[in-house]
Amino acid sequence: FEPRTVEATVLRSEGDVQATWTLEADWIRAYNDYALDDEELSQRVLDSLYEEGDA
Repeated sequence: FEPRTVEATVLRSEGDVQATWTLEADWIRAYNDYALDDEELSQRVLDSLYEEGDA
């Protein structure tokens, strides 16, 4: 399969965004090639997290 970037939005309620996060296709490829481990992949996703109210 060809990895695709995933962009997600977490809602508190309809139309009320709590946070967004991204999983880049390149990160998935690196994980599949054993260039990233579980923790490194998770950390990249966490680093992409944007919570409403963050500057």
